[in-house]
Amino acid sequence: MAIQAAYIGVEEKSYKQVNDLIKKQFREILLVAHMDNPDENLELIYHLNLDLVIMDIDLPKGEDRDIVHLIPEKYADKTIVISRDPLKAVACMHKGILDFIEKPITAEHFKQILMHYKHHLEHEHALNSIVHFDRIIVNRHDKAYLLELENILYFEADGPYTNIKITGDKKIGSSKPLGYYRDLLETKKNFVAVNRSTLINIQNIREIVKEEGEGTVILKDSSRLEVSRASKNRLMQVLYDLQDNSL
Repeated sequence: MAIQAAYIGVEEKSYKQVNDLIKKQFREILLVAHMDNPDENLELIYHLNLDLVIMDIDLPKGEDRDIVHLIPEKYADKTIVISRDPLKAVACMHKGILDFIEKPITAEHFKQILMHYKHHLEHEHALNSIVHFDRIIVNRHDKAYLLELENILYFEADGPYTNIKITGDKKIGSSKPLGYYRDLLETKKNFVAVNRSTLINIQNIREIVKEEGEGTVILKDSSRLEVSRASKNRLMQVLYDLQDNSL
């Protein structure tokens, strides 16, 4: 299984070391992009379909700032961060980063991290295949929830994590970011983003309150969710398309 990866970082020495280790031990990982300007390039990777991002967050001397927050939410749980500052590992964990490597990079530690990632990716692929049967699995440290898509009311971002509201007035927390579920369900026309932090199941809409600019959707459980100005037209178009296809 080919793994599409990007490397981001300004230190050429770190890039060469990582590139050499990948070529020698992980030929299935393809570095399809090498970006040396995090400020300009992080926006670009959002539109790439990457499996892995390796990011060196150390900046040249004199630039004392934190760039962990620049990592797109879409790739947070697919990103391995490299730094000589172990204190930055805490910020990475809060962001939901996949893993952290402290410099100097050793071949053995790097191999352990990537082996862990490969097992994680294979596990995710196995779990994601379930969505084709109109179910998703939410895997947590204590248990795994198998959720029927029709019973999901909405997904709501909670920082780097996601809360999933299901019928029966129950919420299930997931360690995955909202972008993960948006990508996972993009082929399912029943799920539409109504604002930057909420993805709803339109089959469970009871009412739409049209207001100037923004709007509100009311779900079958009486939940009221804000619809942004940018998302309102998209939501209405999806609903009209479903109506036309059912006639």
